Amino acid sequence: MFWVRVVIALSAAAGFSAPLRAQSTAPATKPTCRTLSRRQLDRAVVKGLRSLAKHTSDEGKLLGRSYRYQQGAGEALVVLAALEAGGDSDAPGTRALLDSLTESSPAWTTARALRAMIYARLGDRYRLALEEDVQWLIDHLRGDGGWGETPDAPADLFNGALAMLALQQADRLGVDISPTVWDRAKQFLLAAQNPDGGYGYQYIPGSSSSLRGYSHGSATAAGAVMWGVLIDRKQLPPPNHAKNPLWEAFGRVARWLEGHFDLQTVPQWYWGDAPEYAYRYLLLLAEPSLKTSRPEWSSLPGQLAALLLDRQSAEGHWEGQALAENDAIATAWAVLTLCRARQELLAAQPAPTRMAPEFRPRKLLILGRIHHAGDWDIFENTEDQWSDALAGALSVGLKRQDVFAGQDYNPAVALVHLTGTRLAGFGAPARAALKEYLQRGGMVLIDPARGGEEFFTQAKTMLEAMFGSQSLAPLAPDDPLITGRFAGDVGSDLTRVKFTPAAAKSAGRQEGPPVLWAVKEQGRLVAILSRYSLTPFPKNEFPNPPASYAPDDANRVALNVLLYTYAARQQALK
Repeated sequence: MFWVRVVIALSAAAGFSAPLRAQSTAPATKPTCRTLSRRQLDRAVVKGLRSLAKHTSDEGKLLGRSYRYQQGAGEALVVLAALEAGGDSDAPGTRALLDSLTESSPAWTTARALRAMIYARLGDRYRLALEEDVQWLIDHLRGDGGWGETPDAPADLFNGALAMLALQQADRLGVDISPTVWDRAKQFLLAAQNPDGGYGYQYIPGSSSSLRGYSHGSATAAGAVMWGVLIDRKQLPPPNHAKNPLWEAFGRVARWLEGHFDLQTVPQWYWGDAPEYAYRYLLLLAEPSLKTSRPEWSSLPGQLAALLLDRQSAEGHWEGQALAENDAIATAWAVLTLCRARQELLAAQPAPTRMAPEFRPRKLLILGRIHHAGDWDIFENTEDQWSDALAGALSVGLKRQDVFAGQDYNPAVALVHLTGTRLAGFGAPARAALKEYLQRGGMVLIDPARGGEEFFTQAKTMLEAMFGSQSLAPLAPDDPLITGRFAGDVGSDLTRVKFTPAAAKSAGRQEGPPVLWAVKEQGRLVAILSRYSLTPFPKNEFPNPPASYAPDDANRVALNVLLYTYAARQQALK
């Protein structure tokens, strides 16, 4: 039901599965290491998503309910997990859930906040819907500065954390969030904090021991997330301010979590079923802001990944508790946690050697990956796959260099790669910087990460705005870049590449020249816009690959662009 893209499954399938060092979940002063492979993490995510598919109906409803996840909140959590794992929002199962969500008008904070986070991920197509949910959250901010499950319910830390995360993501996309909202949240966090530095589930002004008011791990982790959002949005003064009450309060939260560090269960939970899986995810979100030296914190992503792999059932789900988190809810939180832990583990590892020894390249070409406000880092190993293919064919490899939209581009980089499923934050300054780079001799390859029409349309509109509406045109089938007749016929003949079923349905043919659009300035190619994804999707790993080409053909299209660019650069330098 869900189409799943696992960021690093391709490298594992190719035999390059370097281990990740994860810490044991057993408490110890010096945690011992446990080795996890990237393939283990990928498979756990895929199994979790397949289990979630079994918990959803064809009408886009989640089967079974947990009290906290009413009015579409459960459905929104499942969609968020699918998107975090790389799922396609247009896949049938996800689309049915998403359509069900967009048709509803929940009066439940959890549902509104999770749905807003989904809309923030999906880009301009859902901008108005995002703004509507953000306004609902702002309108229903309580007088004490917190959010309850419903507008009439007492404020609780869990809904406060979700609402703040939704506002944070919207603020990053340019949605107007009044400073008053952040100020009221600060006052709430100060007033709701218990004397021991932690937080209880609910806060009732004027009561020193309100219902479920004593400190426990889930609410305190949620409080730490709220503080982290305020820090991220620069709503706290610089931390060197002596005895600032805001930083002192945040320090008490950090000390409470340090003193009650426990991943096996929710520390000091005392009221019925514990929300264990939401707690672990919130703890992982809070960790970067805590900046603590406690050994367990430094290895938190690995510890959580190891624990979740140990607790996953053979059928792929994680077992929840009926009231707080049923199996579907527990599984969705576990998938979200695994995806984030995997991302942090990969970021902490040195770059793996991507080429077999016999194909170690004699020369490296530099390829820039453009950072933008959308999901620029999706399919982060795409360039590695291209490098492997290039090294095998010509003993030439690729070295990726990150570049940033709106900043000056390194003129030594002949080609930059712009990819994602949504193109955000590419306004006038970013377009001007890119155009200047292109006019100085650079070239850009624009690649919709899943072959989605939204990214393609956004990129097409951007290029037309930069170079004029008549500047962008389909590349002719006899163009040297497609025939391979450039630089001594070094390129591949692309006149009969094979399309994946999704691309074939869109293109109206199963094979033929790739669908590429180009901008030429004074006869020189400056931009290539692919209609379909150029990331290879091996069928043994992706039974239903998105709109792309057969894996070898996707590589060959990308490599022709790379070789063409660098051959043209060398010719220009002569």
